[in-house]
Amino acid sequence: MNVDDYVERMKEATHRDIENIKAQDNAKPEELPPEPVDIYQRNQDRIYDVSQKSYPKGSSQAVNMATTAVIDGVGAEGLAKAYKRAQDDVDALKDQGERGRAEIRRQQYMQEYFLPAVEIVVNSTSPDLVLSNEKALQELDKYVLLEGSGKGYTATYIRQAYGNQLGQQQTNHSDSNVQSGVMRINALLDEGRVREALGIANDLLDKIKRGEAMADDVDADLLGRITSFYR
Repeated sequence: MNVDDYVERMKEATHRDIENIKAQDNAKPEELPPEPVDIYQRNQDRIYDVSQKSYPKGSSQAVNMATTAVIDGVGAEGLAKAYKRAQDDVDALKDQGERGRAEIRRQQYMQEYFLPAVEIVVNSTSPDLVLSNEKALQELDKYVLLEGSGKGYTATYIRQAYGNQLGQQQTNHSDSNVQSGVMRINALLDEGRVREALGIANDLLDKIKRGEAMADDVDADLLGRITSFYR
């Protein structure tokens, strides 16, 4: 091998070394494996978050009053009339083959009438109280304008729109019906009239479940224990 050949091979080797170094520099750094998830701690955190929230036992008649007001209309067109007018418009447009315009009309009604009505009810009471009121939710669902059933739409919207406000209620007072009912139950139990007391307790719990009455934690626990013990 002459000197020229040797020099040429050295150049080639040097060139390869330089290219290898460049390739290593440009290579993506090795990704570290993800840190293990502490499932126990995550569950504990979730339990703690739930424990810090306070949900009402039942609901208030104020929710029913506000719901009736937005449906019937007080100082403005109510949901009942707006829904009927929008439904007629949508049906007429579909019959004419104008499905696109029908969808626009449907969305207009939901954005300009239905959702603002729900927000009035929620803001005049609270998201928790509305979600606890089965009767009010069912009434509002009647005026949901969708292609399919509107059942459950109102509750789903409230959970999505007011999710960060749920469970923030710090106090929960029994209404007059529950207070008088609990007093009557205690009197009946003192007299040994268990069946009558159980009947009142069951009736109150049913009303609380439907959102037609409200109980604080003490009264709700008392009613629950009575129905469980004497059942």
